[in-house]
Amino acid sequence: MAKQIIINRDDAICFEMARSSFRQCTYFGTHIEADLLIDKEGKRIYVTSVNECCELHLSLLGEFNRMNVLAAISALHALSFPLCILVPLTKSLQLPEGRMQQISQNGVTVVIDYAHTP
Repeated sequence: MAKQIIINRDDAICFEMARSSFRQCTYFGTHIEADLLIDKEGKRIYVTSVNECCELHLSLLGEFNRMNVLAAISALHALSFPLCILVPLTKSLQLPEGRMQQISQNGVTVVIDYAHTP
């Protein structure tokens, strides 16, 4: 059984379910009460915990991808990995071909997003 639960603080249903848990919870998201907070300041994105703040350089499109990355960072941070080690590793993350894939030609950019096949 899990000793700790990682919860998206922005999701009201998940937050309510976690309140009834007897497990230690780590919250992530944009909500001010999140343990790991993702914060946008202009074009820059920061991941902040109680003791650390690191700029996130993520090439993945979509807010859902940022939140998925923050969930993964939160799980590893709960296992005592410091943000200053985790956040720089996110620069190398890539999605599979066909998932939020950008193709640009002649000044036109198209985003392809199909996840049902490789």
